[in-house]
Amino acid sequence: MTAPSLAALAASLTTILERYGSPNDDEQDRDTLQDLAQYLADELTMPGVLKSTDDVAAVIARPLRDFGYLSDDNNDADAKAVEARLMADVWAAISGPTPPTTDSDSDPEDDEEVPNDNDDDELLEPGHCELCERGPMRLTFHHLIPRKTHRKLAARGIFTRAEMRTRGAMLCRQCHSMVHGTYDHETLATEYNTVEKLMTSEWIAAYARYQHKQPIRQRAVRSSAGTSGKVISPKTK
Repeated sequence: MTAPSLAALAASLTTILERYGSPNDDEQDRDTLQDLAQYLADELTMPGVLKSTDDVAAVIARPLRDFGYLSDDNNDADAKAVEARLMADVWAAISGPTPPTTDSDSDPEDDEEVPNDNDDDELLEPGHCELCERGPMRLTFHHLIPRKTHRKLAARGIFTRAEMRTRGAMLCRQCHSMVHGTYDHETLATEYNTVEKLMTSEWIAAYARYQHKQPIRQRAVRSSAGTSGKVISPKTK
């Protein structure tokens, strides 16, 4: 096993933390995020041998809880699933480079047509996330049929161009990032192209349930929610 350099590990940890999102501060400054990733990378590369995800957890679980990436509820099955997945992702980053999530047979012309296919990442008007159901909070638009697959699927006659452009879901940034961090474009387009299908994924469903229990930390939304500043999440079903 060839360990990544300290800088490469810190960069990988930044990507991982962005994917999971911090339920304690949706507007966490990127410099703070990078500082946390650098601190974790320093801790993980201290003298000693990391042999498993349990070793990783022993080093970084506490600071991740302090920053709100992990729950303190040891009885929550979904929180345990999220923690196990996050530790596995960190272990994979330590064990060696992980290929980026892309379509192996993607058309280069599609890359030129859509330079960044993480959907419409700008924050939209407040509403409720269609996966975790938290709200009101600022949302992002997720193309249920990712744009890089449009040309290929249109040529096959699977979907119309109009349908592919308009079929979408309003997701919070955390759920949106996790969807793209879990499945490649082709899989999303063919197997998880509705909210209902996304929720058939055991992992996505567990992550959505976990996020549903987390507080909303968006300052602009809190300030517009009323004089109390409180934002009400839907009741647990």
